[in-house]
Amino acid sequence: MRNLVVNMLIEKAKKDKNLIVLTGDLGAGALEPFAEKFPKQFINCGIAEQNMIGVATGLAFSGKQVIVYSIAPFVSFRVLEFLRDLVCYHNANVKILAVGSGLAYGGLGYTHRATEDFACIRAIGGLNIYNPATVKECAMVTDMMLKSKKACYLCLNKAGVEKEIDVKIDNKNETVKVDYKPDLISKVKDGDEAVIVSTGTILREAMIAQKVLEKSGINVGVYSMPILGPINENKIVEILDKYKYVYTLEEYSEDGGLGSVFAELIVKHEKSVKFCKFASKIANFSAVGNQAYLRRVNQIDAQAVVNRIKKDLAR
Repeated sequence: MRNLVVNMLIEKAKKDKNLIVLTGDLGAGALEPFAEKFPKQFINCGIAEQNMIGVATGLAFSGKQVIVYSIAPFVSFRVLEFLRDLVCYHNANVKILAVGSGLAYGGLGYTHRATEDFACIRAIGGLNIYNPATVKECAMVTDMMLKSKKACYLCLNKAGVEKEIDVKIDNKNETVKVDYKPDLISKVKDGDEAVIVSTGTILREAMIAQKVLEKSGINVGVYSMPILGPINENKIVEILDKYKYVYTLEEYSEDGGLGSVFAELIVKHEKSVKFCKFASKIANFSAVGNQAYLRRVNQIDAQAVVNRIKKDLAR
């Protein structure tokens, strides 16, 4: 997905000399094509992320469309006050490309995870928040971001969910097909009384869980939500009206992420649904490993979802 976004920036820069890309000494393997083609539209601000947000804001007020690129925790937690006071307070046209969303860089330890960024960004307000699951979703939200005059925060994994996922069910090889038209909230699979709503590439776990449950005679719907701000409240209410059991699935913290969005609307609209959020455990600091391992540790993988839904629907 990174390469897709960079290619879209290249095409945009060909037509718009006001598009400027800033990086905090990162982007190796991704940003070089842009830097080589547009050296006057590329600035390496060094390992000084807070200063980079200041530079970005100044450029935005000079009429530039500014793209800020770095690893997710470095352009959320490290610069939070600067995002709030410079970008959001002044409504500056700054776009944040946050690479390594959720648990993607979990092998580098807790410092490189971005599980609380949505909670922080949502609390500030003033930024559109995007978290695509597939290449098609990524293209859609990147186009939306580049056309928007608002500040935006786009989370990226290195790769999106593939069109086909290989999985073993009951010792047999199965293929899970992922093919849907991306939307503000996308229906990936229709279902009966239960639904899984995910954001980002953890859609892969939702689709595997759906397939396993289907083999057990449980027909579960799946939705992908690539936009967490501004939320499509009416569409979420439609989901809450349709399904008795609602499960949110994300790599982000239990407080402030996708699950909190749904919990807030369930209370606001007084919906009588059975609700459960699968999210990263806030106190789980010490676990280190790849994304798949950390999903298991945090009980947000397909098996954890299957176990809970089977337990709930057996009542």
